[in-house]
Amino acid sequence: MPLPADAELIGRIQSGDKHAKGALFERYWRGVYLYCVRLLVDPDEANDAAQNTLIKGLDSLASLDRPEAFRSWIFMIARNEVFTLLRGKRRNGTEQLENYSDTLTDTPTPFDETVSNERTEIIRQALLRLKPEFREVIVLREYEQLTYLEIAAVTGCTESAVKSRLFHARKAMLEQIRPYFREREKP
Repeated sequence: MPLPADAELIGRIQSGDKHAKGALFERYWRGVYLYCVRLLVDPDEANDAAQNTLIKGLDSLASLDRPEAFRSWIFMIARNEVFTLLRGKRRNGTEQLENYSDTLTDTPTPFDETVSNERTEIIRQALLRLKPEFREVIVLREYEQLTYLEIAAVTGCTESAVKSRLFHARKAMLEQIRPYFREREKP
C-alpha cells in the first residue's frame, strides 16, 4: 500500500488525526535533521533546530496555503531556525569550523567501512568551509534533492538567483579541493 501524500496527511491532521501528525513528523525528521546538521555542523544544535522546525511546522499547518508545498515550506522553516542560530554564533563570536564529520554521513555499510573515505572527507571539509549561504544551496540540491524552484521557495530567492548561488558554491568548492586532487594525481 503506497504511503499517503503530504496533502492527504495534512488533511487528516486538520481533521484531528494525531497518528497522521506523527507520520508526517517521521517522514521529514531525518531530512530536516540532516539539513540542519550539514549547515550547523553541531549535532546537538541540529537536533534542537530540527525539532523546533517540525514542531513549528506541524503546529502552524493552518497557515500553509498549499498542502502540496509542505516539503519546501518545512525546509524554509528549518532554514530560518538554522540561520537564526548562525547569526547568534556570529554575534557571540563562537562560530567555529569544528570537525563533526562523523555526524555528516549516513550510517556506513560494511562496504563503506572497508573503502577509503579520504575523498569524501575532503569534500565534506570543503563543504564546511563554505559560507553558510553556499553550503545551504549545495545541501538542498545535492543532499536533499530539492528542485531549483523548491530551493527558491526555501531561501526566498528567485530561481535564477538559486542557480547563480549554486554555480558560485560549486566553483568555491572546486577551488578548495582542486589542489588536493591535483597533488594526489601526480605520480
